[in-house]
Amino acid sequence: MKRAQSAFNTASSIYVLSKEQIYKSGANSVPEALKMVPGLIVRQLDNNQWAISSRGVASRFSSKLLVMVDGQSLYTPKFAAVYWETLNVPLYDIERIEVIRGQGGLLWGTNANNGVINIITKNSIDTRGAYANATTGNQININTNVRYGNDLANKGSYRIHGHVKNANESKKGISLEPTDTAKQHSFGFRTDFTPSDDWSALVQGDVTHSNLGQNFRGVIDATNKNVLFSDDLSRTDSRVMARLENRISPDANQMLQISWLKQSGNQTYIKENFESIDIDYQMNFLYNSLQLDWGLNYRYNNISFDESLFLDSDKNLNNLQQYGGLLQAQYNVIPNSLDLTIGTRLDHNDLTGWENQPSARVIYKPQENHLIWGAISRSVRTPTLIEFNDDYKVNATVVEEALGGSAGIRAIDEYAIATFLNGNDNVESENYVSYELGYRFESENTSVDFSAFHTDADNIAAIRFNTDPNQFLPAIRFFQLGQFEQAAFALTQTRVDLDIVSEGETTTNGVDIVATWQPFNNLSTERGYSAK
Repeated sequence: MKRAQSAFNTASSIYVLSKEQIYKSGANSVPEALKMVPGLIVRQLDNNQWAISSRGVASRFSSKLLVMVDGQSLYTPKFAAVYWETLNVPLYDIERIEVIRGQGGLLWGTNANNGVINIITKNSIDTRGAYANATTGNQININTNVRYGNDLANKGSYRIHGHVKNANESKKGISLEPTDTAKQHSFGFRTDFTPSDDWSALVQGDVTHSNLGQNFRGVIDATNKNVLFSDDLSRTDSRVMARLENRISPDANQMLQISWLKQSGNQTYIKENFESIDIDYQMNFLYNSLQLDWGLNYRYNNISFDESLFLDSDKNLNNLQQYGGLLQAQYNVIPNSLDLTIGTRLDHNDLTGWENQPSARVIYKPQENHLIWGAISRSVRTPTLIEFNDDYKVNATVVEEALGGSAGIRAIDEYAIATFLNGNDNVESENYVSYELGYRFESENTSVDFSAFHTDADNIAAIRFNTDPNQFLPAIRFFQLGQFEQAAFALTQTRVDLDIVSEGETTTNGVDIVATWQPFNNLSTERGYSAK
């Protein structure tokens, strides 16, 4: 339970996408709605794949952006990614989407280096009655949603919802014929209980099954080269979350949240299963001008991959655990004018051990509608299992490139060698230290939000070329002797190794500006600019 706070009074670069904005946008999915968020990079790769990031390069798997639904993390430790194409939260049930551009490690945990997206759904008391909609078009055959909600005696409420989608492939492709069809169906529920003024609870869950046509690249034959191929991806995503909140006194609250997530994917060359259980306890209280928040967290992950043509695991790391806690104090130095917040999160994971993520933030309000804020924070990104444990077959390296020069025999120079990207159990967590400064202004019909940041990072995952040139000598010798069959066989025994190491360093600078103007009640304009 993060303490409720207005976006204006937050010492971070934050944007709140309201339910009204989502409804009026005409978006059909969460990624489409996120296109409206200034400073967020949203790229549509095809009809069912997305690349989304903040303050970084957007790729399909963005490892430094933490995505949650009602505080439940959707992060998968195998790829450190979110499968946006199977994230199926009904837009009409979303209360708001909170987007933090920048670090959120203290409150939200590891892998919140470049940003946090938290999708917050409506209380079921606000969704009573029946609702249905349907969409069709030249790309979508049918996209249908139904929902029904009602009261539970006088102590609570509930809703159930269902969704069916059938979408066509794109009109044209670049390298292959488009196959990006989408067939999805899902079912979900939410119940909210308020047995007394001091206690409240919610239980929610959903299951989504997706059949998606996608184009892939992979090394799937003896040429050792990446080839393009089309395949169907079948995925089932299930999640359940329960939360209990208690107001201990007018100045203290506590929360316990338990969540379960299961994702399974099946395609011709990769079969994956991922399951996680999260337990979070948090408490906050006020004492005069001091606000104190503390919490404990535990996560259990079970990951399994069947043997694949291009992915092997060195060790049996199917079960991973993470646990830790956070402590944050906010002190009102000058009433209604100057606030100071300091805190840290300490987490332990099975791959890199203990990680510390401290933060210090300050807010200064010279006037009621003007605010200046600054922050210094550290966050970490823990290695993925691919970086730590797996060997991944990648596009071939020709002999001449591997040797750094010609072997003097063209047939050998042009031979494509099997090439592997190797995980490394000595890899360390990536460290990010950010310095941020922001300004906000708000009037009756105008607002301005400016933020600038500088981030230094080390231990960035990089690739080290690790290949013994002597392994090519037998093939060269056989070729010179005219023993071509033996030379060809000798080449098949060679390989190029690319090792992942924690040796990279980066520096990132940038600014985000958002200006809004609402001249009339039914007309609002917004302008955003980001540079990095």
